[in-house]
Amino acid sequence: MHRLFILLWSLFWSTSCLGQACGVYYLSYMGTLELDTADLIEVRLPDTFFWHGIDRPAKKMNSVSINQKFQTLNLKVTSHLVGAPVSGEKLINQYKERKRMPIVLVRKRGKRKKLRVIQIPISDLGFSILDGSESLTLVVDLKTINFGDLE
Repeated sequence: MHRLFILLWSLFWSTSCLGQACGVYYLSYMGTLELDTADLIEVRLPDTFFWHGIDRPAKKMNSVSINQKFQTLNLKVTSHLVGAPVSGEKLINQYKERKRMPIVLVRKRGKRKKLRVIQIPISDLGFSILDGSESLTLVVDLKTINFGDLE
């Protein structure tokens, strides 16, 4: 009994102290949005479920508030648990398999919010791995997106 307790305790200690959260990474959206409208209040971008092939409704997307006509975007998202650790290159290749990325624009019309989904071709985006961070961080560079007049 004593040996079983020592075995279980050492197993618990090794997994709790030496283990790591495998399969979790960060996704960082960067870019500049050029807007010709004053009623845009937020921009919603896909989470990692989208990049792994699961489409979700616009209400479930990550959002960033907009308060200027010319907005620099920097949004960092934590991934869902993807199982075993994967390389950044493999994830980027998987991301590039998608044809388009949705961006949801939320405009305020009186007391109501109006959603508009714009599809950005994947070929217009840049993908890279952020060096120097403790954990894997993938960067999706939106570059400069000019939405023009949304009317």
